Amino acid sequence: MLQRIGYIDGLKIFAIFTVVLGHVCQNYGNNIEKAVEQIGILPYHIPLFAMISGFFLNYTLDAKSFIYKKFIQIALPFLAWCFIDAIIIRGIKETYWHVTGDFTIHFKSWVGCLFMSIVRWNWWFVRALFLSFVCAYFSIRICKRNVVIGVVLSVVLLYTLSLTGIIPNKILNDFIFIFPFFCTGIVLKKYEIIIHHYERTMFACSAIIFTICMFFWQGYNDSFYDMNTSMLEPEGRAGITGIMVPVKMLYRFVTGVSGSLMLWLFAKKMAMHLSAPPYLLKVGQATLGIYILHGFAFKIFTPPINHILFDNHILSLIVCLIVSLIIMIVANWIIQFTSKSSLLALLLWGKQIGYKFHEKDSQNWVR
Repeated sequence: MLQRIGYIDGLKIFAIFTVVLGHVCQNYGNNIEKAVEQIGILPYHIPLFAMISGFFLNYTLDAKSFIYKKFIQIALPFLAWCFIDAIIIRGIKETYWHVTGDFTIHFKSWVGCLFMSIVRWNWWFVRALFLSFVCAYFSIRICKRNVVIGVVLSVVLLYTLSLTGIIPNKILNDFIFIFPFFCTGIVLKKYEIIIHHYERTMFACSAIIFTICMFFWQGYNDSFYDMNTSMLEPEGRAGITGIMVPVKMLYRFVTGVSGSLMLWLFAKKMAMHLSAPPYLLKVGQATLGIYILHGFAFKIFTPPINHILFDNHILSLIVCLIVSLIIMIVANWIIQFTSKSSLLALLLWGKQIGYKFHEKDSQNWVR
């Protein structure tokens, strides 16, 4: 029977909650967005997700089995939801406009929306995650399974091509951003025993480094949206150019890794004294689906013009926290309900029915 690592599921729950909370604040709590999202979430939430994913890379599989597995788990649900989005959200809106405007239906708009969803717009993390798995896998295999050499060379090559403007940053900037964090997770797995031996020291160092980095944090100016740009551009998207571009990238990497590692080691320590309820561990297994569903929900429920639920900052924060929790609960219920059908479980969530969660798995809180 498949055994799970409880504290990892706990980390995934925390990470997906911060993602949902960030988007709720961005869409409905604009008066608290800066305090909650830019300062309290952006430095670590996506890096943490990427590191957890890299931690579970299995480079011992043969290439055919690996590609098939990742296509089923990640690419298939991504493509399915891009198609659903193109038909339901954008397709219906476009069709409605044409029917009410000149009584013609333009189905080709659906194809265009589907293409743009795949290339650039929707669920960027899922697309970037699939690319990270494939790139890291083949890098390690090419280096004859030498993990450190494989990931270091691939990161250096990727960022060299990015900084010189050879690869298209506007399309691949999401992948370029998360890949170093993904590779950090691979290295964490490789040296798991050593890290465990020096856990306290590493926690203290990561906490100190993260605290120092946060003194210089500028919110969105230091987020991935503004990081991945060519050194040769006259002015980068973060208002920087030349040698400052790789300096900013290095700063962003150190901030994300130190914050994520601090949370990682803290969760592992707490897990030794706490037991995880089975329901929470189920949520930890559904983070990909929750990420997809909450993004789909925001496409349907467009925010009000003022983007503010309440003028009072504290009340607005409380409501955003509650709304985020409700979104996670409802999304998890939808995932569990639709997963009763093996076909829907496969297409929508990349789940191959076979493993069933048992309550005793909650005792596997520490590996």
